[in-house]
Amino acid sequence: MAQNKAFIIGTAIAVAASFSTVAQAADLTISLWGGGYAEDFTKNLIVPFEEANNVDIVVDGGRSSERLSKLIATTGRGVDVVFLSDFQMYEAYQRGLIADLNLENVPNRENLHDFAKDPMGGDTCPAFVVLGAGIAYNTDEFGEGAEFSWTDLLRKDLKGKAGYPDIGISYAPMLAIKLAELNGGGIDNIAPGFEAVKSAGDSVQFFQNGNLETVVRGDVSMAPELNIFVRKEEGIPMDFAWPKEGGLGILNLMCVVNGSPNVELAEKFINYMMSDEVQTKLLVEQGETPVSKNVDFSAVTISSNSLSIDDVDKLNFWDMKTVADKKSDWVQLWQETVIAN
Repeated sequence: MAQNKAFIIGTAIAVAASFSTVAQAADLTISLWGGGYAEDFTKNLIVPFEEANNVDIVVDGGRSSERLSKLIATTGRGVDVVFLSDFQMYEAYQRGLIADLNLENVPNRENLHDFAKDPMGGDTCPAFVVLGAGIAYNTDEFGEGAEFSWTDLLRKDLKGKAGYPDIGISYAPMLAIKLAELNGGGIDNIAPGFEAVKSAGDSVQFFQNGNLETVVRGDVSMAPELNIFVRKEEGIPMDFAWPKEGGLGILNLMCVVNGSPNVELAEKFINYMMSDEVQTKLLVEQGETPVSKNVDFSAVTISSNSLSIDDVDKLNFWDMKTVADKKSDWVQLWQETVIAN
């Protein structure tokens, strides 16, 4: 069995051309978040599945927005299983790119909390983890155990800049909704959130990829980030805080791609991801928050950025269907209001 994984990153056109050859050499192709996340996921979860089932898996790694664009451009060709955040997955579902599950082939779904079994409806995609975005901050500037509001991202009195995610990052639409709510708007009127970001002017530094190194250096005083990526380490001046208004909740889903020629193996992999063994690995080895009812959270040491199932009600969630429906309009408004000014 081949042990080398292929991490395919490129434009949608390049992917459409390359998948026709790459996917043939694999038993299963998975679209997954890239970088270090894909490396850890492969080592901890994919390799054991390959060895147990004598199969080869190819990972198509990249940012979720880019992978969704590829999925749409290729109509899912060459991908068997896709991992995306909830509202992004719903957009793929609306475009007919997501297959229904044969529930007889995924009995481990019954292990999940109810909110994770079928978030989109229609017996399509279970969640495999829940996570949240909070604020990563420089402890040399704020000290340990600092408290924040989401509106602190718009402050002009910071030593460094405040990091702010590009609208294409998975949690950016939710941050925009929260800032809109804090400025008189909401999910049906997001403009006040964008206007608030615009008013911050040069005190904000926009980013499309990981921003944590700039927080450590102090170039950026604080920045939104997913809880799983902020690891507190001795001698590193960075910590994580959940803002007083609550974190931004995200369900990450996994789905079989419509038209996959490997449906049986794809469903077997999804069932594997819902097993108690894998859900525990997600907690212990990946630092993620699993959604199985059978996971013992006492297996890990709780830190400031840990998220247990009991903490989920402290997160802000919005209707994924509404977010998906409005996303394209929000992108245009973001470009017009923030980027063009």
